[in-house]
Amino acid sequence: MPRRLLLVVALGVACTRPLQPAAPVPAVGLEEHVREDILQSQTVPDEAPSPATPPAEAPKTPPLAPLEAKPGAKVVLELRGWEVTALPDRVVVLDTDFLHLSAHDPVGGAELWRTRVQERARGMHTLYSVGERVLLHAGSDLIAVDGKTGALVGRHPAGGFNGGDDKCHLGIIQGLDDGLPGHTPLAPATTVCATTCECSLMLFRCDTGESFGERMSGSVTHLYHSLGEPHDNVCWTPPRLIGRVKGRTLLALEQDGGRDYVASAADDAGKTLWRRPELGDAVRRFRPIDGDPASDTCWSIDEADMYVWTCSTGQLKWRARYPEEDGHVRTDARKLDGDRILVRRRSPRATRVELKTLAGGKRLWQRELPADRVAITPGEDPAGLTWDSPIVYAWIDPVSGAPLREQAIARDQALLRDPRGGGYLRIGGADHTELGRDGRLTRTVPKDISKSVHLGERLIATLDERRLTVLRRPGLEPVLESSGNFYPDEATGALGPAALLLVEHRGREPLRIVLLRATDSAP
Repeated sequence: MPRRLLLVVALGVACTRPLQPAAPVPAVGLEEHVREDILQSQTVPDEAPSPATPPAEAPKTPPLAPLEAKPGAKVVLELRGWEVTALPDRVVVLDTDFLHLSAHDPVGGAELWRTRVQERARGMHTLYSVGERVLLHAGSDLIAVDGKTGALVGRHPAGGFNGGDDKCHLGIIQGLDDGLPGHTPLAPATTVCATTCECSLMLFRCDTGESFGERMSGSVTHLYHSLGEPHDNVCWTPPRLIGRVKGRTLLALEQDGGRDYVASAADDAGKTLWRRPELGDAVRRFRPIDGDPASDTCWSIDEADMYVWTCSTGQLKWRARYPEEDGHVRTDARKLDGDRILVRRRSPRATRVELKTLAGGKRLWQRELPADRVAITPGEDPAGLTWDSPIVYAWIDPVSGAPLREQAIARDQALLRDPRGGGYLRIGGADHTELGRDGRLTRTVPKDISKSVHLGERLIATLDERRLTVLRRPGLEPVLESSGNFYPDEATGALGPAALLLVEHRGREPLRIVLLRATDSAP
């Protein structure tokens, strides 16, 4: 299933706020031990202060020189805070005191509301947006706020289990897509929320934060390196949140206390609707699971076989087995228009592509390409198809499998989908190259943007040696330049094609949060 590309880390540029493989986890911009030191310095004792006790003032942070944009862009918002997220019509910030949330207009920058959401700060703090709700995961608390008004909707235990089970975060999935950055639209039939820890999972209601159903856990094994040292906790079969289709939450759970899985589904109260042991291998740990919620079809594929089943019922449709090959085999499957699925298997010997019917697995055609080719269909997002370089992308006709065009990617280059119209960008080297949906060359500009960290419809951000440069499309003129440890925030995509939400990490200081917007004026 194609993923939306909002953050791009190309050619050795590392992003300090990555997405996790299983679920979207916005980081807070500080290493955990640094954040905990700050929190301890600001946390008040467990006993509530008397009404006469004046509240402690938040630590003062040094002022920063404002950023100045050149013609063609405008700095709409610039402030300090510990975390940020966005809805389509507002930016929400966790204040420097960890106690307040504030919302700001993404067009004019005006403050829309400010609300005190907790009496004291403890634990890590992360922000998420689902529909018109803002969720603050603050240590053991989960706080839901109305994004429109700032009204407190609910405050509940976060559902994290701390008995040797840490690394808790919120898992929010739309359909079967666990890689959604930033904002998640709320659709009761396809949106699911959970607190996911290292070895446990607890479902909660996306609109209120209230947990429901029973906690799901995997078995924990204590590993002792020696009897005189503390043990390590190892979870062999942690519960997996697969997604939600047709009002049913899909899960992979430990079976019989062992190291195997069983596929399962739960209703809106957390009650188990069915369990499918025969799908245990298809949903095991680390095996990618994908599907098409519109047709109620799920699948998983690895080197050995492929399973296809009905998502909402767990009924197996078909299974394909593949011969053993020498070396690692990269596999993936993609739903095409109609009742068709494209299956790709790339080994050190060859790249094999076949088109099958989704309902029964009947083969419609099969093609074999050289091993250095990566088969791609017109307009498809290449993210995740390969990390190799040099490589040759081979566009094929999805109806017949006939070759259309090829594009070689050198070792210092990368191919990325262009958010402007579904074509592609080849970045790296001395040229910026734009390609059509089928790989046809459309434009080359002598500009090196190999250090891109964000490719948007209107703005491109590059970061080179802690130097931020923002370019305005289509002319690629620089509209903002600044030193600092800047990175685009995952929530940028919620704010439309003209916006770029940036955060600057400043060590123990609060983040600098900047909203830049492309304007119609040209330099």
